[in-house]
Amino acid sequence: MAPTVDSKQVLRASKALLNYVDRKQEEASDQLLHDETAIWLVVAMKRMPEKGRVKPTRVPLKHPVFKEDARVCLFTKDPQQKFADLIAEKEVQRVEKVIGLSKLRTKYKQYEAKRQLCANYDLFLADDRIIPLLPRVLGKKFFDKKKQPIPVDLTKSNLKAEIMRACYSTYMHIPAGTCT
Repeated sequence: MAPTVDSKQVLRASKALLNYVDRKQEEASDQLLHDETAIWLVVAMKRMPEKGRVKPTRVPLKHPVFKEDARVCLFTKDPQQKFADLIAEKEVQRVEKVIGLSKLRTKYKQYEAKRQLCANYDLFLADDRIIPLLPRVLGKKFFDKKKQPIPVDLTKSNLKAEIMRACYSTYMHIPAGTCT
């Protein structure tokens, strides 16, 4: 068995799979009620890391998982108004709400408030400097619903591109141990 996967073989297999799905969809297009076919990618590791990572690994996608009208919330360092002004200045329309870490700790301390916050937004972004603090602040509900905040570097000069890159990607969360 080869120690690494041949990227050319993976590319050929992916193209063959997409061609097969396209042929099947053309055959099914004559039917009145046909569904879109989803393609799932499963990544398996030979050895799992002993220590889990809080920051997920980004996987860029050609087409986004979240639609343009998805509701996005951004968690930032304090003061939150500085980052809210920066988002408005850079004309980032995707972000609907900016919440500072201190406001997250006080206003969203109760379980019901956290549950409501989790339900109100489709995608959560966070300043990459506060990502290690968020699991304790947000609680178990966010992680059960698979709505972990996605790290974004708010210090970059092209903030709009950084947020769009986060929205046009999917993320692989690497747990500790063999359980997923």
